Amino acid sequence: MTKGIVSGVVSNMVTLRVDGPVLQGEICYITTGGDRLMAEVIKVVGSDVYVQVFESTRGLKVGSEAEFTGHQLEIQLGPGMLSKNYDGLQNDLDKMDGVFLKRGQYTYALDDDRKWEFKPLAKVGDKVKASDWLGAVEENSQPLKIMVPFQQKGVCTVKSIAKEGEYTIKDTIAVLTDEQGNDVRQGDVGELAVKGPGVRTCYYKDPKATAEVLHDGWLWTGDMARQDAEGFIYLVDRKKDVVISGGENIYPVQIENLIRKYDAVKDVAVWFGSRLALNLMVETPERIIISKARVPEFKLWLQSLHRK
Repeated sequence: MTKGIVSGVVSNMVTLRVDGPVLQGEICYITTGGDRLMAEVIKVVGSDVYVQVFESTRGLKVGSEAEFTGHQLEIQLGPGMLSKNYDGLQNDLDKMDGVFLKRGQYTYALDDDRKWEFKPLAKVGDKVKASDWLGAVEENSQPLKIMVPFQQKGVCTVKSIAKEGEYTIKDTIAVLTDEQGNDVRQGDVGELAVKGPGVRTCYYKDPKATAEVLHDGWLWTGDMARQDAEGFIYLVDRKKDVVISGGENIYPVQIENLIRKYDAVKDVAVWFGSRLALNLMVETPERIIISKARVPEFKLWLQSLHRK
């Protein structure tokens, strides 16, 4: 994990000098006086990172250590949410000590060990797609549906599904295979779909565009995302921005995050042009560089940055 050292403090705005890659919006913890203060990255400029601390920074000094999590600020969804009393950071207030929240005190949002009565709704051999129901769990007399991950692409087949019984939120209740017969892995990148009262119902007077993005009430956003083992969803990039090279998906944001690690870079923007050429706009303290490069040229350019 990337680590950092506090180089400046102005109220809740803190500057860190980091030793590795950091994402905008990433969460880090700054240690001071035995407390770990949660903060969110709001700006990255080379190896200087600006973060907003969610709590009082009283006593925080230059030289304090910080550790980055690799996670952005999210909420965790799952059985147990309806029974909880949360604050704005999804801390379980019933687990907190005392009447007032203590600085640096955080709790896990859901209960890993609690068992829930699961009822399968799908069976082995069923064809399913993103958001289809696999099973159900009841909480506070409300049925909660266990669904195929929203970002799952294409049609999958149910390879196995748990029998009716009690399970924790960490237990595997279903295994799916993709159209090639491979097991669908947790963390694979796919397109994110959303559904709700605030989602658009159509493109105005454009049925073709509507049919491309709306399916059974779900809006396919064009955002590529992945889901980790705890259910957190991370946006990777836009679907239209991805290219395939050497059998791998490549996203501009991955290259941007790599380039931002170098002290000589203040900011960077990357996009793909024709024939998979990399278009780069890089801001350094001395100038703004706009360039187009093939992959070998790009590697040489990165090496020159490292030497600087």
